[in-house]
Amino acid sequence: MKFNKTALLFLVSTSLAATTFSICESAFAQGISEYGSLMAMPKPMGSAHTMGGSMNKLYGAPTKALQGLGSSGQTGGRPSPSARSTNLGTPVTLPKHAGGASTTNSKTEVLKLSAQAKQYLQQAQTLFKAEKWDEAETAYKKSLGIRETYWKDRDPAIPDILNALAEISIAKENPEACRKYLNASLVVLGKLYGPGTAHHIKPLALQGSLYEAQNDPGRALDSYQQCKLLVDRLTAEEKNKFITPELADKINQKCVELLAKVTGKPAEASQTEKTSENLSK
Repeated sequence: MKFNKTALLFLVSTSLAATTFSICESAFAQGISEYGSLMAMPKPMGSAHTMGGSMNKLYGAPTKALQGLGSSGQTGGRPSPSARSTNLGTPVTLPKHAGGASTTNSKTEVLKLSAQAKQYLQQAQTLFKAEKWDEAETAYKKSLGIRETYWKDRDPAIPDILNALAEISIAKENPEACRKYLNASLVVLGKLYGPGTAHHIKPLALQGSLYEAQNDPGRALDSYQQCKLLVDRLTAEEKNKFITPELADKINQKCVELLAKVTGKPAEASQTEKTSENLSK
């Protein structure tokens, strides 16, 4: 009887040990399986991985030089503040207060500066319409200098002023100045709104005018086609806000004319072939 009790206890202990080992082994195997599944899951990819590609598709090689390259040699995303090497407006001297520090803290000073910037801008716009290029340029730069000094690139009027200065540079046949202003405009627009927005239509159209004036129809066509791509994405309401009917017509016309010039075919033939290609897609 004693032998039987001992044997029974031995059998029960063995059975419990086997059961416990089986449970632990199953849990361990499940844990390994779950860990393997977790490690096999794809890692989330940030938008930065695709932003550069979209930017390059939209603006193309000719515009890369205008926008400037970042430290990594890639475009896209929000341009770094160092992309603009210097301010382009008339330098402004900061008022000095007690202790000799140059600051602008009082509400009165800020309001005064805002009024001055607005006044110079209104003068410049009037002179621009009268095609008094030198006087308009001077007034634009004064307004720009105040805005760059006190509000940096946060002022949404800065790109408009830079675009106007680019137009004046085209009228004055100064391509280098035009490139400089367009470069700064595109960089500021990237900071304010990001890449590929309707705000870029105007400077890209000016870029097309610049290339056309330099007898470079290939790059001019590229710029106008980029404009057309942006315009075609706009709703009717957005078109009324961001582009005039005259500019829209000019973009369409230049795309047809320059395509014919680049391909060496009549404009009608080029347009017909392009329409046929679109229908076949």
